[in-house]
Amino acid sequence: MSRIRQGLTYSNVISTVCLILLVGGGTAFAASSLGKESIGSRQLKKEAVTPAKLSGAAKATLQGPAGPKGAAGPAGPAGPAGPAGPAGTSASVSTELVTAVTANDATTVKETAVACPSGTVLSGGYVLNTNGNTAIVLRATRNYAPDAGTWLVRAANSGAAEAWELTVVAVCRK
Repeated sequence: MSRIRQGLTYSNVISTVCLILLVGGGTAFAASSLGKESIGSRQLKKEAVTPAKLSGAAKATLQGPAGPKGAAGPAGPAGPAGPAGPAGTSASVSTELVTAVTANDATTVKETAVACPSGTVLSGGYVLNTNGNTAIVLRATRNYAPDAGTWLVRAANSGAAEAWELTVVAVCRK
């Protein structure tokens, strides 16, 4: 114990006490005695706080709400042409017209369907009045594909009660 007393001097004791108060209690006292938002722009050095030093949430509060969307700018210049793609295979598409004709009589309403042959696909259809009689007024009441390979037409003659025939054409592709 006498050895410790020999090393103790007034200056050693005071410096140790000050160090303890400064590190331990001084900082806590200073932080607790300052009011909320007590450090402002007067206390900060210039350029001490920059947007680069802020966190993402703090940056968002500085930016404020988004404004209205501006008008679109002019189109930029066209970019360079890209390289040519590989040559494709030639696709041979052939079309086959398949027809069906009703009887040539004075029936007011006629209906017929045309089916595409096997190995072809229906791509559409249409109606013809092949006898060319201008007194006949045809109106297609049904003109559609009831399934993937058939074209169906129902037509009515609202003109003169004369003989007529209905020709239905299915457009089939291979």
